[in-house]
Amino acid sequence: MKVGNYSVELYKDGLNAGKDATDYKRETIRISAADKLTIHLASGGGLAMRITKL
Repeated sequence: MKVGNYSVELYKDGLNAGKDATDYKRETIRISAADKLTIHLASGGGLAMRITKL
């Protein structure tokens, strides 16, 4: 990632994703190129994200 700030739109497993495959959470956060994300996924779960440079 290039130096700078980014907007990240996340679609990740919701709290009940381990029992209900349709449970997800949409979240938008701001990060810098130096930041690291830690994301918990349910067994068999998934994640989609869109990263946009600000």
